[in-house]
Amino acid sequence: MKRIVFICVATVLAVLGVSTSCQKPFEFDHLLAVDFVQIDPTYASCEECFYVYSTESWEIEVVNSDPLDNEWCKAEPAVGKGTMIVKLKFDTNFSIDPRQATVYIRTTSGTRVERMIAVNQTGNV
Repeated sequence: MKRIVFICVATVLAVLGVSTSCQKPFEFDHLLAVDFVQIDPTYASCEECFYVYSTESWEIEVVNSDPLDNEWCKAEPAVGKGTMIVKLKFDTNFSIDPRQATVYIRTTSGTRVERMIAVNQTGNV
């Protein structure tokens, strides 16, 4: 009988020890983060995805280095809230020259935070 009581007490203490020693679950404490700082697509039409990690609403603006160049790099979706996957779509670069763009991701509510992703698309050589 003492052995059964001892086993029960030991089991309860073991369960309490495990439950109190567990770490606090992961909590996202960044207003805005992205998982890339640079994307280098080939000259051919393609798509690349990245995550926007946020606790706020956000928007995306794509700025081409050549203002006369058409919108060859597009973000979908361009607005969102919280953590989401964003797809960048690239048109074919028919020129032999590479082209660049900067993707700006900015919070739109609360504290203003901005992240950037550099895009360097190779030329069609």
